[in-house]
Amino acid sequence: MYMPMIKDATRVKQIEFENHGAVLLKDIVAEGGIGYLYILMIMNLETKEIPLVVAAETNEFSDDLFFCAFTPEGHVNYGPHPEVLDIEEFERQAVELVISNLGEKLVG
Repeated sequence: MYMPMIKDATRVKQIEFENHGAVLLKDIVAEGGIGYLYILMIMNLETKEIPLVVAAETNEFSDDLFFCAFTPEGHVNYGPHPEVLDIEEFERQAVELVISNLGEKLVG
């Protein structure tokens, strides 16, 4: 699956779903011309596969902050979302995307 190429990042927290675990990252150092303010990486607890990565994405061609997802089918750009500059808002929207795309429920 195509996903962000991360050289380094700071782990903020773990989030648990019924069948998946997720880790929220910040201070991301990525390869290439695409940057990431935050990433939520989701892993299937049974298979250890990564079915979804959600990102607050920047690039060298725009000053906008884009809300994006990486799935087995490819990259999805949901367009500019300046509100995800706030990490709590990014987490809220990313968790909603996990719930809707994977049919998951939060644990706890």
